[in-house]
Amino acid sequence: MNKKTKTKLKAIYYIVLIKLIAVFSARAAALKAFKVFSTPYSGKPKRIPPAEFSFATPLTLPFEGKVLRGWLWQPEPEKNNGKKILIAHGFDSCSYRFAHFIQPFLQQGFTVIAFDAPAHELSDGNTTNVLEYRNAIVAIKKKFGPFEVNVGHSLGGMAITLAAEKLQDTSKLILIAPATETFTAIHAFSKLLRLNANIKSAFVQHIKTISNHSIHYFSVSRAIAHIHAPVLWIHDESDIICPFKDVLPVQEKQYPHISFYCTKSLGHSNIYRSKSVKNAIISFSNNE
Repeated sequence: MNKKTKTKLKAIYYIVLIKLIAVFSARAAALKAFKVFSTPYSGKPKRIPPAEFSFATPLTLPFEGKVLRGWLWQPEPEKNNGKKILIAHGFDSCSYRFAHFIQPFLQQGFTVIAFDAPAHELSDGNTTNVLEYRNAIVAIKKKFGPFEVNVGHSLGGMAITLAAEKLQDTSKLILIAPATETFTAIHAFSKLLRLNANIKSAFVQHIKTISNHSIHYFSVSRAIAHIHAPVLWIHDESDIICPFKDVLPVQEKQYPHISFYCTKSLGHSNIYRSKSVKNAIISFSNNE
């Protein structure tokens, strides 16, 4: 059975289950839906570590009753520029996906640190959300920072943006196809699992209850206006996971601290594998 078929069958299972729960309670159905929304759909497959991870220094960080696991790479002493880069992967991903960035950053003299997000790959937990991911990044920054450059893909892009806002951090942000608007993700998820209006309303209310914020708080376009740091925003026009239409209102505001690098036909998951994108990231990281 291929991955697409498995995903479809899993969606059908949750559609039926949540509808059944909703017969008795819309709130209970919403809580179940939120758990599904917060669970990496690939689970924790035993991926083979890329070669770059064989010479990294393993890191651990206690966080909210869990242990986060990460890695540190240091350049040769004669190349060390004294600066650090933090890499934050996306939802249902892991630090291994950014292995091809390690050597280029080291060649430029950067110390590189990457952590698996809560509930991902080697870090503890089964579910996570952007608020927890933001708080994890804040904890990582306080323990292992300061970082002169912060790189985040997808949900990691939103998380590092919210962390920068919270800390009033002025170090560089590189956002690769960031999850720009949470309400867009919730709308797509609701459509996939066919959540009715009552369940969707209870779902949104649950987010407000656990975070003390409306879903509109969890927005890169909102937070970016409060950040006074150089930003490189990379996004593909054909991205269907984090739609390009959510980027347009930010572009229209023409913030002087944001540079956009827009691509075509790279999609969401392959954009950071592009040689031109990698070169743009390295160049932006090095610019004073």
